[in-house]
Amino acid sequence: MEKKKTKEHLAGGDAVAKDLKRIGRLTKRLGSLVERALEDDDQFKRYIVTKKGAGRDGEQECVEQVFDKVDFKSVKEAACALTALADSVKSVYSLPDAPGKSGEGADAPAGITVTFESGEEFAR
Repeated sequence: MEKKKTKEHLAGGDAVAKDLKRIGRLTKRLGSLVERALEDDDQFKRYIVTKKGAGRDGEQECVEQVFDKVDFKSVKEAACALTALADSVKSVYSLPDAPGKSGEGADAPAGITVTFESGEEFAR
């Protein structure tokens, strides 16, 4: 009876290990995708705008246009995505909390603070 339990336990452990490995691969791919997107200097200045009469027969047409104004909503969403990605990596690889994160809330993921050149901060 004990050998059967051990075999089942090992089989279950193998399945978990395979899942963790798969999640690790997906996390790396997602990180690479985000990294490539952030290499684009205009990533957060690109908007989809509707131009009246620009399409065939005077119909409205949606086009991509780059402005000087930064889309801070998209920046915030990207920061949240990076935080979620970091949390996933931490969870998959059982990484410890950041140094100095002991005490109250030690089980919570380490926070990420983004500071913009203007001095504004976004913290999670």
